[in-house]
Amino acid sequence: MNNVRLGIVYSTYYDDYRAMLDSALTEVEAQSAIASIVCAVPGSYDMALPVDLILQKDYIDAVLCLGVVLPVPYRSTGAAPDDEITSWEETLANRVLGHLDLLAVKHRKPVIKEIIGPGLPVGMVEEQMSEYARAGVLAAIDLVKEVRRLSAL
Repeated sequence: MNNVRLGIVYSTYYDDYRAMLDSALTEVEAQSAIASIVCAVPGSYDMALPVDLILQKDYIDAVLCLGVVLPVPYRSTGAAPDDEITSWEETLANRVLGHLDLLAVKHRKPVIKEIIGPGLPVGMVEEQMSEYARAGVLAAIDLVKEVRRLSAL
């Protein structure tokens, strides 16, 4: 079976985003997959258009989205966050996830959403980043293989 070629879209909103991206790239290499396109966006809410553009590429099999949705005080005030996610943040996050699902169906390619939160306590984000990233790569590879199998029926 051919190597799986991924697009990776990652949010730079959270200060330690690089750890999540590095974990994903390490897992891509460990699985003998290929990260054909890597794209940074300002925040998780900004992923839909770049994902759409990447999915249009014939050589891309799936897109992995990496990000963190944190309570607004984390970035807007510089103060320690209180772990409170507002209904606005939940609504917006759900809309983004819905749009990404629609893009997967439109392009008939997997879109894996490893976006931490909303709802995970901020203190747990860093310890989850690498695991989410690795799990996302594995999910993308598995789903691409399954889509290929189903397409061949």
